[in-house]
Amino acid sequence: MRGNFQQFADADLVIENGKVTKWRVDGGGINVVVDGQLVMNDAGPVTVERDTVIDAVRADLLQRSQLGIKKYGKTLGSQTGFPLRGRLQHAYEEALDLANYLKWAITMLDEKGGV
Repeated sequence: MRGNFQQFADADLVIENGKVTKWRVDGGGINVVVDGQLVMNDAGPVTVERDTVIDAVRADLLQRSQLGIKKYGKTLGSQTGFPLRGRLQHAYEEALDLANYLKWAITMLDEKGGV
């Protein structure tokens, strides 16, 4: 379950990626969590302010995860035989690539007058 587990530990209904992952009826009020967001509590619907940038990043992360699962046949967390040092080195190299792309983009903007 995404989000803070403690925050949702008392949830009565949890829906993740369109599937019910937890259902409990105790005769009291109800707390409903959908994709890590509390959407209903005893007082009724909870207004959730969404950040479209964060939603876009979440979608990209999920898409990237699915691509990796399709390519490697397993999740990142279930990979074995790949030592931490190797994972850190790979992440570092990816960060260097990111720095290169960012510098290129900044240079291009500067050449066009900061557009």
